[in-house]
Amino acid sequence: MEIETNKTKHDVFVGNQVGQKLESAFHIGYALKYENLKYYILKLWPFPNVTYYLSMNRDSSDKFTIFTKKVETEASVHFQNPVGYAVLRGDLKDYLEINLRLPKQKVYMSIYPSN
Repeated sequence: MEIETNKTKHDVFVGNQVGQKLESAFHIGYALKYENLKYYILKLWPFPNVTYYLSMNRDSSDKFTIFTKKVETEASVHFQNPVGYAVLRGDLKDYLEINLRLPKQKVYMSIYPSN
C-alpha cells in the first residue's frame, strides 16, 4: 500500500472565540490540501454526504469562498453553488473562520496541518 505524502490535513472545529483563542473546541471534520491543487477539500462529519471546496478569492489572499460543486475540464477547474465564505482574521491567528449558510454557525479550520 502506498502512503500519500503530497497532502496535508487540517482539523475543523466548532467552538467559542475568546480573545485570540478558540475555547471549548469540538472536532467536527477536516480539510485536505493536496500539493498540486489550489483549493481545499472540506469534509464535515455532520454532513457526511457533502463535499465542500474551499477556494481562495481571486482578489484577496485572506478571503475564501466555499462551494459544493466542482466542474473540471482538461484546462481548468471551476466551482459552482457557493454556500458560504471564510476569512483569515487578524484576531484569531491560528484559524480560518468559516461561515456556512446552513447551519448558521461559525466553524474554524486550523491553519496548521495536523499530520
